[in-house]
Amino acid sequence: MQDALSIAVQSLHNDMQRIETHTHNLTNATATGYRRQISLQSAAAFDQVFQAESQVQQGQPGNRTLAIDQSVGVMKPTGKALDLAIAGEGYFAVQTAQGVAYTRRGDFQVDAEGRLVTASGEAVLSEQGQLRLPHGSYAVDKHGAISVDGRQAGQLQLVEIKREHALVALGNGLYRLAEAGINPAAIKTEIRSGYLEAANVSTAQEMVGLMETMRHFEANQKLVQGYDDALSKAIQKLGEF
Repeated sequence: MQDALSIAVQSLHNDMQRIETHTHNLTNATATGYRRQISLQSAAAFDQVFQAESQVQQGQPGNRTLAIDQSVGVMKPTGKALDLAIAGEGYFAVQTAQGVAYTRRGDFQVDAEGRLVTASGEAVLSEQGQLRLPHGSYAVDKHGAISVDGRQAGQLQLVEIKREHALVALGNGLYRLAEAGINPAAIKTEIRSGYLEAANVSTAQEMVGLMETMRHFEANQKLVQGYDDALSKAIQKLGEF
């Protein structure tokens, strides 16, 4: 019976994390370049099931990890030259206060200093560093070459992040590599100017997953409540002797 309670309590924690993940995905379903998060069950969880009760008492989280769905979202036309979408694999590289980060969100603009920046102000990187562009008429070809008034002014740095490399979300469509010391390789991929990539989130899929998880959570709650009731009755009976 104690083992069943341990399993139920661990499952409650996992369900809470899954609910949070589905909710986060639904909240960001309209965010440009957002990558859907997936809550994964750790295989080690089943080996640790008999330790679950002590883990919960110590306030440790459930045995789930987050992965980033790297599938490509739908492209939506905007007509703006510096709105860029990556047609296939790859990420834009940007400079943040914490170091280089990666994004699929391509709603770029030129700031007062002439830097090409993201919507939240991070500098977009070229193969030589930060991209600085003069004012003029901008155009970006399918290879990521930027021209101003017909003259080439820079080349976007596009990198490949392999699927075995875990990503950590930083917010605003930015991601970093979970492991230090990995330098993503340059990639040649097709850029579409005048388009933005929508979030790769299916609201229907997330709603179904959320409802299923909530039902599972409620079933586990009933199991824990049943155990608590049985334990209370047992203690009451013992008190009668």
